[in-house]
Parts: sequence; C-alpha cells; structure tokens
Amino acid sequence: MRPDITATGPFRYWVRDWQRRLRWQGEGLEPCYYCGLPADTIDHVVPQTLLDRLPELHCSPTLEADTVPACRECNTGLGPRFYNSLAERKEAAHDYLRRRYRKLIEMPDWSDAELADLADGHLKNYVRASIALRAELLRRLRW
Repeated sequence: MRPDITATGPFRYWVRDWQRRLRWQGEGLEPCYYCGLPADTIDHVVPQTLLDRLPELHCSPTLEADTVPACRECNTGLGPRFYNSLAERKEAAHDYLRRRYRKLIEMPDWSDAELADLADGHLKNYVRASIALRAELLRRLRW
C-alpha cells in the first residue's frame, strides 16, 4: 500500500499528477517504458521533427521500436533529442528525473523517532510527503 501524501510544498504539482496516475493504474494503462508510471502519452523514439533530417545527419538508428508508451514527464523531459538506442534514451530520461528532483533525492533520511518528535501539522505532513515522493522517485529510477 502506498503512503498517503498531501499536496503541499514545492512538490505539490508532482504530487497531484502522481495521485492522478495512481487512479489510472486500474484502467489498464501500459507502464511508461522509461520509469514505470502509467503511460498517458506515446513517445516517438526518433522525434518526428528529425525524421526528414536523418539522412543528411548520416544517422542510422538501431532502435527496436518507433514508439513506446511514456508518461508525460519522461516524454517532455526527453523532448526532441535523438539517441541511437532505447537504452540511451531510457538513461537520458533517468538523468532528467535525477536533475529535476535532485533536492528530493539528497534529502536526509528521517527516523521514526525524529518524525515522532515533530509536532502534528504542516511540517510533519511535508516531511512525510517528501519521504513518500522520494521512495516513489527511487522506484522510478530503478525501473
């Protein structure tokens, strides 16, 4: 069971998106090829803006697929950049997530005793939400 998180602080937009995706998991969506979240877009592995230019760029991609299911965050983060393989593209998506959530990844660990010492309120909810988001982000990076 996933922890209950509140949509506060600097991660509130990602929290809302994450909660929406969790609701979609029961709707049979495929997982994102890059991170495992439910995919709500299709990623063109060779960006459509580059299809006409490949011969002049002397590129011959060794790709297994033309399109893959992707979540909006990974698809947007990859943008119209070209990679020679899906593995390179997946690593680029992971690099994007690491850069975007660097502060969340570097957040110190909190023990149960330290959490218990916090008074009930906004700060305690924020720390718990951050811990849950970091756990989910690390799961996405292991995908």
